[in-house]
Amino acid sequence: PTFDMALRSAYQGEGEPEINLIYATTNELFVTHLRFIYSVKIPLSSPDQVADLNLFEIFAKGLTDADGRSSMRLAIGERKLFPGGGSIEEVNLEYSLKLADGAALFDKRKSRVQNYLPSEATRDLTLSAEYLVDADTNPYYHAARQMILGVKSENNTTTLIYLNEMIVKNRIDPARLQRTLLNLSKVLARTTFDTASKAQP
Repeated sequence: PTFDMALRSAYQGEGEPEINLIYATTNELFVTHLRFIYSVKIPLSSPDQVADLNLFEIFAKGLTDADGRSSMRLAIGERKLFPGGGSIEEVNLEYSLKLADGAALFDKRKSRVQNYLPSEATRDLTLSAEYLVDADTNPYYHAARQMILGVKSENNTTTLIYLNEMIVKNRIDPARLQRTLLNLSKVLARTTFDTASKAQP
């Protein structure tokens, strides 16, 4: 049902991307645990073409929400191609959250993304897994995980489904943090759709 909900509300370039919050709690130590899901339907005939969009390079230019109240930068580290005909690559990233719903803040995390074709016999399904590589030493996050499932859709389109889990340490304003993460996810969804649309002949 959760994936069905995300598919039905896939962003297709009009209105606001819909981010579905499926879990949110903050404990007495101000550790905030969030899970959310959203999807984007883009004009690519196969999900394996998403790699050609060079989205990490686009995101590295900076992500800022529509009101200019939240912004994040992304630095791209080492990239490693996987062997074989379809399993794609591993990418190291460093996120820097600079502005959180109007509040200046210093917040960094290092992640690793691994992109796969689960079956090299078909190009109709891709899987990306992202996880926190400095979880033992990161002062801001216990966990930051994302799974992106790319699925071939009708009418030569591809749907990307994003499932996220964030466990954030020591934030005394969890509502601000939640708004920030969800709003920046909207920016990511919109940027992905716009980039794919511009890539069309």
